[in-house]
Amino acid sequence: MDLQNKVKLICTTLTIVLLSACSGGGDTTTSNNAPNTGNNTNSAGDGLTGTYYQGVTQDGLGNIGFDGLTRVFTRTDAQIDFWDGTALYRFEPVAGFGDNYSVEWKGFIRIETAGDYGFGTISDDGSEVWIDGNLVVNNAEFQYFDWEDNISEGDLPGETFPVLILSAGFHEITVRFFEVFALDGIELWWLKPGSGPSSIPYFGTNFNDVAPVANANTNWEIVPGAVLYTAKPVTP
Repeated sequence: MDLQNKVKLICTTLTIVLLSACSGGGDTTTSNNAPNTGNNTNSAGDGLTGTYYQGVTQDGLGNIGFDGLTRVFTRTDAQIDFWDGTALYRFEPVAGFGDNYSVEWKGFIRIETAGDYGFGTISDDGSEVWIDGNLVVNNAEFQYFDWEDNISEGDLPGETFPVLILSAGFHEITVRFFEVFALDGIELWWLKPGSGPSSIPYFGTNFNDVAPVANANTNWEIVPGAVLYTAKPVTP
């Protein structure tokens, strides 16, 4: 090989080495590129953390409590949708305790559009919804499947409902539920801004052993798992 060709070969080799060093040598996996764990604002939610207890208790204000109860297990529930709409449904999540149990779901809810929000539950027996530490739905009664919300449906005649304005972003959410005996189940619903006035998802308020009738024309929606998170996502 003559001198000119040797020089060309050396230059070509050096160019390849330099390009390889700058591009990571063609290896697309590096220690600086952490895998996507889903903890970013673009990912779908993973649900809420549900802690299940044996026993039922309420404090002096009638709020659902858990002091002194026996914790049975903790699991992640994708959403709170534990009723099939029938009159004799049984949730019975705690093995061996179809009755006399309580649940607390905790986490965060992602609000995409700031505005006035409605939250509601239908449950047998009692339930509550807390947003950012504030009780917004008080449905904590011994009852057959009953609906209450923070907009129009409560227990007291002439009851007023403060507007619930939520900013865009993540807000703490806690849902509490208890079952005394017989039938049991719960659903968590919301009414988003821009949905307009709407009748509730079921006809009636307290159904008194008569199967609730679903309202197909409601604008309320069961809160989807995509906006529920066990932990506040980290902004990348």
